[in-house]
Amino acid sequence: MQPPVLKEISHDYSREFYRAIVGNSIDLIAVLSEEYTYTFVGESVTAVLGYTPQELLGQPAAAFIHPEDLAGVREALDRLLVFEPAQVPAFRFRHKSGEWRWLEGTGKNMLHDEHVRGILTSSRDVTAATKLAYDLDHHQAYYKSLFFEHPDTVFTLNLDGTFKKVNGHLHKLTGYEAHELLNQPYYTLLHPDSLETAAETMEKIWAGQALTQEVCLITKEGETRNVSVSMMPVYFRGELQGAQGIAKDITETVKSQKLLIKLADDVYKHNLDLQQFTYMISHNLRAPVANALGLVQLVHRLPKETANYDAALEKLRDSIEQLDTVVKDINEILSLREDGRVSKRENVYISHVCQQVLDQFEHQIALTSAQVQVEVDPSFRLMSIRSYLYSILYNLISNSLKYKSDFRQLELIIKAERDKRGYVLTVRDNGSGMDMHLVRHQLFQLYKRFHPNTHGKGIGLYLVKTQVQALNGKIEVESAPDQGTTFKIYLGAKHV
Repeated sequence: MQPPVLKEISHDYSREFYRAIVGNSIDLIAVLSEEYTYTFVGESVTAVLGYTPQELLGQPAAAFIHPEDLAGVREALDRLLVFEPAQVPAFRFRHKSGEWRWLEGTGKNMLHDEHVRGILTSSRDVTAATKLAYDLDHHQAYYKSLFFEHPDTVFTLNLDGTFKKVNGHLHKLTGYEAHELLNQPYYTLLHPDSLETAAETMEKIWAGQALTQEVCLITKEGETRNVSVSMMPVYFRGELQGAQGIAKDITETVKSQKLLIKLADDVYKHNLDLQQFTYMISHNLRAPVANALGLVQLVHRLPKETANYDAALEKLRDSIEQLDTVVKDINEILSLREDGRVSKRENVYISHVCQQVLDQFEHQIALTSAQVQVEVDPSFRLMSIRSYLYSILYNLISNSLKYKSDFRQLELIIKAERDKRGYVLTVRDNGSGMDMHLVRHQLFQLYKRFHPNTHGKGIGLYLVKTQVQALNGKIEVESAPDQGTTFKIYLGAKHV
């Protein structure tokens, strides 16, 4: 049996021991009565909530709990009263400074214990963690809203360039459902023309840059869409995790830009035509008209039965014929412009048109012993205006025959090749050639001639370029004196 002195010492030691533990606990230790008023408050309350224990003793806990959280706390305490286990949910408790602090705790019913006679609670301050969790939830909700509700296509990529996540607008842009593209490479959507540029962009993104680029996508239905893609690298704790991007459909914008460029180009071409027509009217029409007027006055003064009268009439006829030629040229050019706007395009086999033109020159080819080589695949066809293609080849082949070299046999090569956008027609000869440094800027102008010893009007190449432009193509020329000439015509037609 323990002596009374030792019992008293042991009792005092235990009391001081537990007081030290409770008083210095990180958690807030408190006891509530059956009415949920404070009957004991640990000294740690000052560090946690700013109050002294005496300021809370006898006070109802409800007076300090946020009204929105009171029901949840009361429900947990009510369960403790009937000895059911209960976890007190996180709740807001008013700090002495007036701010709300988040607490989280546990409780135990010790009303039956004669030393406690209350509900023992242990609470800890979780304000920082709760705020962090709230901010995290808020940011996640904000991110989800931006990701899934964004009007454009939003996506994330893994480090291997495959799709990790996409929003619902992907279907509208590409025709694919989200599950069809997850874990599929980003490049599978790209048009071949965009692959090289996209690869260079991805290298820069993996290196830490954020970039915007325009690419062409191929939809599930095979259509081509112009898309502006903004992408940036995604990091987590300093480690590169992948990339995030936003894709915006700019197909209509690109079409509008192309239309504006075409309209501006048309205006430019029409201005050039106007300059040409002004030149024709001021020079080519003025001379024969002036001659005709002068000759008419002369004829009135000459006796009819004289040689001078007949000569004047002959010259008058020449002037009128010259005037008629110029008017016909103007009419041909004007009708060419009009036909280019209204003529219906059709499937045209290039080899057929080429053969038709060569048939027209069969006699001249035989007469000059020209060697003609045709390299045109019979299957090559394009949507075009047949009469224009015929006229282009006719004028170029005619020039090759007309301006052949006097010192060697004419060799004429006609070739058609496919490229990414359509066809390239080549007409090459070993004729007399031209000095491109001298004629380059005048080559396709109206009434410009570069071989004065050979008959010609100077209108053929003007018509060729006009017709090529009407077909949305372009023409290039390479030539050198006494070496020959090569014309390349690029026709941007769809392969059919």
